[in-house]
Amino acid sequence: MNTLKEAFMDAMKKYFVVEGRATRPQYWYYILACFIIEVVLIVLGTVLGRVASTLGQLVGLILALFLLAVIIPSITAGVRRLHDAGFSGWFMLLGFVPIANIALLVMLVLPTKN
Repeated sequence: MNTLKEAFMDAMKKYFVVEGRATRPQYWYYILACFIIEVVLIVLGTVLGRVASTLGQLVGLILALFLLAVIIPSITAGVRRLHDAGFSGWFMLLGFVPIANIALLVMLVLPTKN
């Protein structure tokens, strides 16, 4: 993966695919692309909301739809990243446990295991 766009599109193409691997750059570029899109939509919604509240609400709706659209690819990309690091995909469930999600973050950052 060379660009944010490639990483984002690859994750979206593999919407329901949990088999296989996702390298560190693939996973973190995807997360970065989602973060950038979210920040742009939040800033745009705030600015447009000051001009006309209806425009701000429209951008807020677009942000909500975007977040709903990337939930599943984010989980499946995380599962593939865990596979690449040598862990079971079930460890993604640690994201729901308040303190244990730090362990999940460490697992997602680890290098590829052969």
